[in-house]
Amino acid sequence: MKITALLRGARTPQNPLKVPFQPILPMNLRDRVSGKADKISDVSCLQEIAVLFSCLSENEFKESLCPNEVKSFQLCSKMSLAKRYQKKQDEAQGGAGTNPKSVSSTTVNRVLRRFPSI
Repeated sequence: MKITALLRGARTPQNPLKVPFQPILPMNLRDRVSGKADKISDVSCLQEIAVLFSCLSENEFKESLCPNEVKSFQLCSKMSLAKRYQKKQDEAQGGAGTNPKSVSSTTVNRVLRRFPSI
């Protein structure tokens, strides 16, 4: 089948210069942002816990036979808790950090309250 036969009944695209822009909502920003992006759960120590469970299942769930795996999981858990605590401390002090994408919604809301849109 030819391409021209397929396009025979199709509409031609509308000219964007003939269509006037009509805003439905006011053209300004809100004074707050949602916190949905901050609630993404960070799965930490997934690899360590998988190795620990495989070792435990091989040894009939006796912890005494998997001391290295238990230590590595506990170390990873302590590190992730320390990182989470440090991140909360930075947010409480109002530090934006070096990466602008890592700014939390509470920090953005605080700045937007100080400088509202007119």
